Amino acid sequence: MFCPKCGNQMNDNDVFCGSCGSRVSTGANNNNLTTVSKTIEGDFPEIMSKVPLHLGADEKLIEQYSSAFVMSSIAQGMFSLTNKRIIFTKDSAGKAFLKRGGLLGLALNSGANIPSEISLNEIVKIEPTSCIQGKAAMLITIRSGYQYKIALQSMSLGKTNELCKARDRIVRLISKVL
Repeated sequence: MFCPKCGNQMNDNDVFCGSCGSRVSTGANNNNLTTVSKTIEGDFPEIMSKVPLHLGADEKLIEQYSSAFVMSSIAQGMFSLTNKRIIFTKDSAGKAFLKRGGLLGLALNSGANIPSEISLNEIVKIEPTSCIQGKAAMLITIRSGYQYKIALQSMSLGKTNELCKARDRIVRLISKVL
């Protein structure tokens, strides 16, 4: 069995994931566990994380960019794509990028709780949206129906084309495992 949050392989009776520490089960045959873990496969170059990340033993950082929830000045931070999940972290000023249990206006469904990470197992659709003025946005839909619009961003408007290519790469990688 695999942890639905990080994809770590687990024993049938585990209550907590040994990799990410999440409570995933109350015992065997729990519906929260999945027998198939979506994982991005490939030979990716090693990149150094710009922020502290707690990755599982078989988890690898693939892409990392400064990002924001579009049209929200408090939602600045780092977008990290691993072979098993998307991780959102705080900006260097310590502002909350994503708040567990909190609300940010950009979650497209009213009242959506924005997670600090999204397992690839939870994503049902990802699509590119706008690409303008130093931002390349994408729309992620998860199983619950919530949608999150996330923009990779750069302070340099001259980097827009580079960000659009990176966003398209991310969308392709994730789409392959859906």
